[in-house]
Amino acid sequence: MIELFEYQQLLYATDGFSSTRLIGKGSHGWVYKAILDDNRVVAVKKPLSETHYSKVDNEARVLLSLRPSPLVVNFLGTTLDSPSYKNKLLVMEFMPNGSLRDLLLEPMLAPVPTTSWHKRLHIITQIARAVCFLHQANPIVIHRDIKAENILFDSNWDLKLADFGLAVSTCGGKSSRIISSRKPAGTIGYLDPSYTTASKLSTKSDVFSFGVVVLEVISGRKAMDISKSPASIVEWARPLIEQNKFEGIYDERMALPKWAERRLRKVVELAGRCVCAEQGMRPSMGEIVEAMEMEMSACYLCCIQFFQPMKFLRFRRRRRSNFCTNDLFTTRQMINDDDLSKKNPMSNSSYFEGSRKGKEVKDWVKCWKVRCRCRRGSAYKNKGLKKSSPIPKATKHKRVLVLGTPSLIHFVQSFALFEVFGSRIWKGVRV
Repeated sequence: MIELFEYQQLLYATDGFSSTRLIGKGSHGWVYKAILDDNRVVAVKKPLSETHYSKVDNEARVLLSLRPSPLVVNFLGTTLDSPSYKNKLLVMEFMPNGSLRDLLLEPMLAPVPTTSWHKRLHIITQIARAVCFLHQANPIVIHRDIKAENILFDSNWDLKLADFGLAVSTCGGKSSRIISSRKPAGTIGYLDPSYTTASKLSTKSDVFSFGVVVLEVISGRKAMDISKSPASIVEWARPLIEQNKFEGIYDERMALPKWAERRLRKVVELAGRCVCAEQGMRPSMGEIVEAMEMEMSACYLCCIQFFQPMKFLRFRRRRRSNFCTNDLFTTRQMINDDDLSKKNPMSNSSYFEGSRKGKEVKDWVKCWKVRCRCRRGSAYKNKGLKKSSPIPKATKHKRVLVLGTPSLIHFVQSFALFEVFGSRIWKGVRV
């Protein structure tokens, strides 16, 4: 729901557009941090000059044409009673954790530093989904200014695409090419070299800009750096990709294990296709998203295969006890003491599961079930529990902990990596 704000209200919320509230500059306006009367923190965009009013108006129109999405910065409202039309203001969602450019320059600002290779792959995948969302919208939206400065992070460190002042949308349909009377526009270093006239604008122009951002994330280098030769990241990276010298592209700060090099190489090759000089040689954003999701899944499976945490969850039969457990058996507090004793024993070829029905044993590792095997379960099949039952009697203890030191070490390593990288894939993608 779009809100209508009073100009004086926003003027007061930004302390008269004080320089202390200035948080950034877009392609067509200054962005200020504003605190509203209800203590909401928002971002207010003000045109740089009267000539930039049309871009502000265009941004509002494009954002209104899009359905709400967690991949795009939310458009909250605008003003209608400004003293002059050139001072029309846009109220946007406040993104407290800055831009991707800030994060690449100061990687330790994030809870999971961007020096980690798996975090960078996750960022690239999120960017691909955001651009694909625009290209699959109806009408199609071409951003025309995809760059690290326009990729912002919210309070949860989820990224969103911002600054739609240069964006262009179709009048309808799903055509990938958009006929526009506007002159070519964008940021040097990210601008599609084949986009020389308005008639050559298409979704593949955004694909080129996306490829430049991918190279930035992987290499840690700016899109344009006059202190280096060549200054353009595309001209620098393209020969290295053609010669298969991928090690020269990787950021030195990136702790890249040997088994992950193949996966990252696929991503760099994909970026090389995105920055091809000919538009027809570039993949679509839908193909890019599919490829990135496959690489993320492959990386996750490589993590599991490398650490092999499941082999430490196998069960062993212990001679000194009628109750057979695995050497890594850890549970949270049980709901009551009788949970284990109420379960029905099964045959030796079966497994005792503590998460079927009724009151359950809650495993603190949410994605793995704790299983136990009865030693003499076949003797009590389809019968009630007796005194000689292999299942232990209920005790006053409400925690069960049987650990082996080697198992604990390997488990902590693999589970930490799973929490950082694999959990997002396991839970799925929010759209």
